[in-house]
Amino acid sequence: MPRGGHRGRGEIELAHRPHPPPVPDQGAKAGGRRIGHEATLRPPVLRGPSPRGNRERTPEREKVGPSSELQGAVMRLPILSPETAPPASRTILDGIEADLGFVPNLAATIAASPVLLAGFDGLRRAVGDASFDAVHREIAGVAVGVAVDNAYGVAFHSTVLARLGVDPQDIEAMRGGSEPRDAVHAAVYAFARAVVIDRGAVAEAVVQRALDAGLQPAELLDLVTECAFAGLVGLVDNLAGRVELDEPLRPQAWKAPRPGRR
Repeated sequence: MPRGGHRGRGEIELAHRPHPPPVPDQGAKAGGRRIGHEATLRPPVLRGPSPRGNRERTPEREKVGPSSELQGAVMRLPILSPETAPPASRTILDGIEADLGFVPNLAATIAASPVLLAGFDGLRRAVGDASFDAVHREIAGVAVGVAVDNAYGVAFHSTVLARLGVDPQDIEAMRGGSEPRDAVHAAVYAFARAVVIDRGAVAEAVVQRALDAGLQPAELLDLVTECAFAGLVGLVDNLAGRVELDEPLRPQAWKAPRPGRR
């Protein structure tokens, strides 16, 4: 999630280029370039993936999302490691670890499918481009996460927004389904939410609001890319019945707001 321009406010630097895409049979080297927003999540101590997977951690899963709505509609998706993942996934996981310093549980959960992991990693790299405004990207991620009930994504993007210096009050509002106070940020949030809820058929007024706020058409298309990425994460999180949160994300664990309490 990464633009060096945010550093002017004393925020962390995110203008790192992504690690080069993995090449089969060529492991990624540790210490490679870190990708955009996810570079901010490098933990002080690395943890290995859970050998028990996602569904077997029921108490923890209930802490980060409305699991009662998901019971009976989830798959057993274990959290793999580079050692237990299919060979075609290992190089991709190595590249992710080189970028971030660890393999997020979400990536380790989908590693059983090299096809899905490659798609995930491609989108991860795309939204990590330095031309994509970091705060806007993370706001879109929260908006999509809330809209599709994606506990992992909301925790992830909330964590990065906090490290970017966004006001905690605005972060909490967005996590509750409300727009932030800044006019541009509110337009970004409304647009991303509408992209998902309206399946791309965004109302003209929502688009015009974003344009009036100063966003360019190309920037709106960038937001669509983040919506696609966040939507994919949401599908996996819900399919797995909640992916176990990585240690850096746990302080931002999220539950969907109750009706009438936004």
